Amino acid sequence: MEWLIAQIVFFVVVLALIFTLSQRRKRGLERAAQEMGFSFDAKPAGLEAEGIMEVPLLKRNTGLRNLLRGSAGTGEVVVVDVRTGTGKTTTLRTVALYRLARKRLPVFELRPEHFFDKIGATFGFKDINFESNPEFSKRYKLQGADEMAVRELFHSGRLTFFEQQKGWSVEGAGEWLAVYRQVTCVAPGKLRTFLEETGQVVAAFD
Repeated sequence: MEWLIAQIVFFVVVLALIFTLSQRRKRGLERAAQEMGFSFDAKPAGLEAEGIMEVPLLKRNTGLRNLLRGSAGTGEVVVVDVRTGTGKTTTLRTVALYRLARKRLPVFELRPEHFFDKIGATFGFKDINFESNPEFSKRYKLQGADEMAVRELFHSGRLTFFEQQKGWSVEGAGEWLAVYRQVTCVAPGKLRTFLEETGQVVAAFD
């Protein structure tokens, strides 16, 4: 019985800690939004009409929270915490989504390539590689249903740009380009820096 009580107390304490940290993050992001002149929505909904939910990561989401919306150097930008997975596989990351009004992007996913991706390639899992830029193909895994359109998007200049970058994940669909780092929640005090850095990535596409 004592063991069961201890387990219950531990569970309650963990939930209380998670809730406290979540509320602290929400308040911090709300303040950051006000300082930057952005709008803030703790529980965003109704994004489907904008086409933003066609971005692969957002299609896989199991929860969106803390959405900020405003203007950056490249135009309209949405910053949102995206949860994927459930239970022990849950991951939360901060994503910057830029609207490229003058472009129609093919659906694609670009992320750093890992050891298991190389193993998967031997079993036929698709990875779009470029013989002209072996360093890019070594560092990144690139996927997209319309391979020809994705190859046209990633011309030599963009391939070279990403060869000089580390750790970015980039996804596109229609007007929207998402930029983030895997398993990274951006602290409220670092949002400006995050937007500056992601803006440089977006500039390579816009």
